[in-house]
Amino acid sequence: MLRSPPADGRPTVAGAIVKVHGAGASETLRAYLELGIPRSKLLNESLRTGDFERAIIEWRSLLRHIVWAPDCDWLRWTELKLAASAALDRTESERLSTQVNVTGPRGALLK
Repeated sequence: MLRSPPADGRPTVAGAIVKVHGAGASETLRAYLELGIPRSKLLNESLRTGDFERAIIEWRSLLRHIVWAPDCDWLRWTELKLAASAALDRTESERLSTQVNVTGPRGALLK
């Protein structure tokens, strides 16, 4: 059941996913990941930082499901798993690529 839209005009739904969310997500992710368009140029009133980050998290989750799925004696499945693995490597989490060095109790570097 739709509630009244919040002050920013974005619709909300009680207990369900709003159908309008996700529109243009694939095009935006492609522009960022494959074409190298800066995130700042892709963000606007309807696509905010949190939306963008969530889309990347969901995309990487889907890729991980494919990569870790059981093998199958079917060439197309094997090719999909290889492509998903390569895409996962190319879209390394920004949080992981900017790791902070942390030292343990005796000054040893923890990874």
